[in-house]
Amino acid sequence: MKKTILLMVLIAYTSCKSSSETYYYTTYKNIEYLPIDPLEYGYPIPVLENNVKKYKDMFLATKEEKLNYLVNENVLVTILELTKDGEINLGPSATSSKNKQYRIVMDYSKHKTLNNSSLGSARIGVGLRLIAKVKSNKSNVGFGDLFALGIAAESNHVKGTLAIEVIGIKSKDVTNIIPFPSEINPTTIQHAMQAMATIKSKIYDNTTQIFPQIIAIKLNETNNCTQMDLIESLSLKNNGYVKN
Repeated sequence: MKKTILLMVLIAYTSCKSSSETYYYTTYKNIEYLPIDPLEYGYPIPVLENNVKKYKDMFLATKEEKLNYLVNENVLVTILELTKDGEINLGPSATSSKNKQYRIVMDYSKHKTLNNSSLGSARIGVGLRLIAKVKSNKSNVGFGDLFALGIAAESNHVKGTLAIEVIGIKSKDVTNIIPFPSEINPTTIQHAMQAMATIKSKIYDNTTQIFPQIIAIKLNETNNCTQMDLIESLSLKNNGYVKN
């Protein structure tokens, strides 16, 4: 079954319907999780109060309770090709084809993985996301190494833009740290990586607040569920919480 995600201007990951006038991100067979635009998470989370397990709304939980909930950490590199149709087996060590457009996403996340046997699984958490959108001017440009990608851009083998997203982390220090990269080159990638490392170290600061989000999903391929089925089962609806 093909699973494609409709790319619209400034809106990503909103539909699985086909159209001859739009481009798609193909979800590749060997990608564990697909990063999505962060969305509010609607379920209460388990917390311990006086050694008794209770459930508390995410917005009412303390920072310590949220951090105790986000027990996993991960760095994931996802490579997506902009294509009109088809399914391509492309992974972190893949190389480019000439005149193709790609989106390379590197996520660091502190998260909790939730599973739904009928729909799939999702990662709920906070973190950092580095996004490179490129068009290749030649074949066999490697995308698994971001620094190599910067060198390729400097050599005019690829052209594109670089962006950093801070997901669910609120701090004046973090705001001041975020760089403003634009074109891809070795310098902008180095500065972006340094900024991400510094922001990561701020997560446990007393002045930093965290707001866990839905950040990545993996569909159950054994049925016809869509990404929106999975997202809506976890996210806020009608200004209230989804029933647990």
